[in-house]
Amino acid sequence: MRILLLLLPIFLTVGIIATVNTSQGTPSSQRLSDQCSRYCHNAGCRHYTAEHVPPWVKRWYEWHISLFHHNPFGLSYKMANMLVYELIYPLVLLLLWWNLIRPRKPLLRERTTR
Repeated sequence: MRILLLLLPIFLTVGIIATVNTSQGTPSSQRLSDQCSRYCHNAGCRHYTAEHVPPWVKRWYEWHISLFHHNPFGLSYKMANMLVYELIYPLVLLLLWWNLIRPRKPLLRERTTR
């Protein structure tokens, strides 16, 4: 049963990715006026204004993207992105998940009376 619980995050992640990929059309690199496209990812999105996204979210997103472009390991943007989202984040999720489902020892031992 524990192994199924450990694999649950992997199945959920793959399921969400498959659902998003099959529900969306083919990605376009051209600028579209009515929705975001790969153009927004590469050149910056002009669809959302401050009323849609808080300023701190935009700053965090821009910092995240610039960190991928100028990472300390000299990796390409694509490799840094894959390393973080396909290796590091899932491993952290699995470790946290395992910590939730593993058997625990009691924090306090019962005192034995002598």
